[in-house]
Amino acid sequence: MSKILETKNVYKEFGQENKTVVLKGINMEVEEGEYVVIMGQSGSGKSTLLYNISGMDKTTSGEVIFDGEKISEFDDEKMSQLRLQKMGFIFQHSYLLKKMSLRDNVMLPAFKAKKYSKKEILEKGNSLMESLHIEGVADHAINQVSGGQVQRTAICRALINEPKILYGDEPTGALNASTTREVMDILNTINKKGTTIVLVTHDAKVAARADRIIYLQDGEIVSSLTLGKYEKQQEKNREEKTNQWLREQGF
Repeated sequence: MSKILETKNVYKEFGQENKTVVLKGINMEVEEGEYVVIMGQSGSGKSTLLYNISGMDKTTSGEVIFDGEKISEFDDEKMSQLRLQKMGFIFQHSYLLKKMSLRDNVMLPAFKAKKYSKKEILEKGNSLMESLHIEGVADHAINQVSGGQVQRTAICRALINEPKILYGDEPTGALNASTTREVMDILNTINKKGTTIVLVTHDAKVAARADRIIYLQDGEIVSSLTLGKYEKQQEKNREEKTNQWLREQGF
């Protein structure tokens, strides 16, 4: 496998006179096709790290290299185009447009990216919604469907441009247990098809589905756990191993 993402001595500070250093020299690598979870106590810098490696925020210093390019040097316009073309994002809250149907929300990024014809966009969007079992509510508004259906729509939207990497910030945080499992299954299926995933979560069950877990403490990577590719029959052992490791980190 080849590296798709790498950080070199990344720092992130907030404030002018009274500076707060949130990330302190982060060095990490993610292989193409890998599923990586970032964990840590509240305030450890998890989301800040995610936003910096995805280009949604600028590092104070250091390098972020994605798909062979130093994206930490990109201007806002170039970074916006890269995110649209090669990255997908899912969050705890879906940020779907309320005045648009689920179908239109899914297809909007594809029309903005202009990678495909209108016919291809319609086919891809409908195929994604069918694969995630929301084709029956595709023309509904977001206030007419369940939280799980909204999150499935957000995943479809994130995948419509066939991103090389999918970023997630607590994507199951607002879901109940059964819907969380559904989303976890979807993410594992996406990963098995070749999409790299980098996810922030506080949920050990979600983390146990990843290939590797990175643990952040006070803005530094202090430990990691390699689990390998997920197989359902190994789930209980993976969860036990993850929980034991997290206890060792004081989580």
